[in-house]
Amino acid sequence: MKRVLIIGAGDLGQQIAHYVSESSEHKVIGYVDDWANVGDIRRGYPILGCVKDIEMLYHKGVFDELLIGIGYKHFDARKQLFDQYKSIIPFATYLHPSSYIDSTSRIGSGVIVLPGCVVDCEAVLQDNVFIYSGCVIGHNTQIRAHSIISLSVTTGGFSEIGESCFLGIKTCICDNIVIANHTFLGAGANVIKNILDE
Repeated sequence: MKRVLIIGAGDLGQQIAHYVSESSEHKVIGYVDDWANVGDIRRGYPILGCVKDIEMLYHKGVFDELLIGIGYKHFDARKQLFDQYKSIIPFATYLHPSSYIDSTSRIGSGVIVLPGCVVDCEAVLQDNVFIYSGCVIGHNTQIRAHSIISLSVTTGGFSEIGESCFLGIKTCICDNIVIANHTFLGAGANVIKNILDE
């Protein structure tokens, strides 16, 4: 069983802790957070230090893998932290057992897929992608690194979602759509044509 340290002890980090704690493959050890006091308890798990303490905790053998619990308001931090540690500390991948992950899909490091999702054949979820509950990721769709897909989003086949994108609740992406890096879509968006860099 891999011991997991979560970066960020806010609402998202605590939600991740809740789901990962039910896993038979992972055990939550606690959090690091620059905005919380060491020793504080969040959803039953302690704050073990600040972000700068991650390497020290790892080399002391406190944990085995990392997950990032930082949300869509801080995309730069999500990317920076993943890039900073990916070559020296393993990132966990958590796929909720109620989700269907096709055997031909490709799933990167640090990916989190919450309950009731479908990741269809030959879909690609790159590193550090977060998929909320109830999403359908269509066949041959690519979601690039660090993106966050909110509740009940559906993407058609052969779509390409850029890096560090946010798709709001119940967004619907038609097939063969390309969405540029750093795109933010609000709840209920219905995307029927490409969204490209200007």
